[in-house]
Order: sequence, then structure tokens, then C-alpha cells
Amino acid sequence: MDTESRRLELLKLEGLDFSQTEIVKELTVKYSCSRRTVYSDFENRESWQLSVQSVIAGANLLDSENVKEAITKQQWKNGSETP
Repeated sequence: MDTESRRLELLKLEGLDFSQTEIVKELTVKYSCSRRTVYSDFENRESWQLSVQSVIAGANLLDSENVKEAITKQQWKNGSETP
């Protein structure tokens, strides 16, 4: 699980426009791993990036379904017959 978490965070930090050096420094401290491990994640991202992005997409879908469900429940409580 730490590997997936680290790689997910790598993508997030990269999306926030952190440099590769900043990402390596941040992740080595947070995940207590070597710099080589994080650089290896960058070098081998073709082999793992799609699976990590699928997990993200699945989580986002679940979040949106939970939001829809919460809205529907709130509308029901407020007496609205059609959500």
C-alpha cells in the first residue's frame, strides 16, 4: 500500500507543478524510502501510472455517487418527491 500511496502522491505533486527534485525530497521523508526508490518510480511510470489513475478515477466516481446519494436523501427529508 505504501508503494501505491507514494506513487499517487508523486502524481499529485507533479500536477501541482513541483519539480522532480522537490518531489523526491518530499516523498523520501514522508515514506521513509530511498531517493533511488522515488527516482525509479519516475523512470518506470509507464508500468504503473494507468493503474494508479484507474484507482483515482474509481475513487472519484464513488465520491460523486456518495454526493448524489446525500443530495437525494436531503431532498427526501425536505419533502421533495422527485430528487
